[in-house]
Amino acid sequence: MNNSSLYFWPIVQGLTNILYNKPYALPPMSIREVMGKEVSDKGVEHAVAQYRKFKAERPKDFHFEEGELNVLGYELLWAGRGDDAVAILRLTMEEYPNSANAYDSYGDALLAKGDTANALVNFKKCFAMDGTMTATKEKIDAGAVPKGK
Repeated sequence: MNNSSLYFWPIVQGLTNILYNKPYALPPMSIREVMGKEVSDKGVEHAVAQYRKFKAERPKDFHFEEGELNVLGYELLWAGRGDDAVAILRLTMEEYPNSANAYDSYGDALLAKGDTANALVNFKKCFAMDGTMTATKEKIDAGAVPKGK
C-alpha cells in the first residue's frame, strides 16, 4: 500500500527536500503492514494493543484510515484466519462507528465464522446507516447465508 499514488507524493516531496538540503519528514507508515506483522508474530491481541498505543502516542507516524484496518481484516479472512479477521474488523467497527462499511465488513467476518445471527445484526445496522449498499441488502434478504449453501 505504501507504493500507491496516495503515498507516492509525500515521498517525492521528502526526497526533493533532501536533495535541496531542506527540512523533510518521513512519510507515515502503513498501520496495516505493521499490524499484519504483529498478528503474524505475536497474535491479534498484541496487534490491537499495539494499534491503540501507536494511535495514542505516535499518530503522525502511521496511516490510521479505516481502509487500512478493513484491508487487513479481509486479508486475514482470505488467508483462513477467521478469528483474527473478526478481531481486526471488530476494531474497525469500534474505531469507525459511523461507517456503514465497517459494520458490513464485520458482518462478513462473522458470517465466514458461521455466526449468522450476529452477522445479520451488523448487516442490518449497515443498511440502516446507508441504504445504498445493495449487496448488504442482498445478504439480509438471503438470511446472511453464504452463496452456494
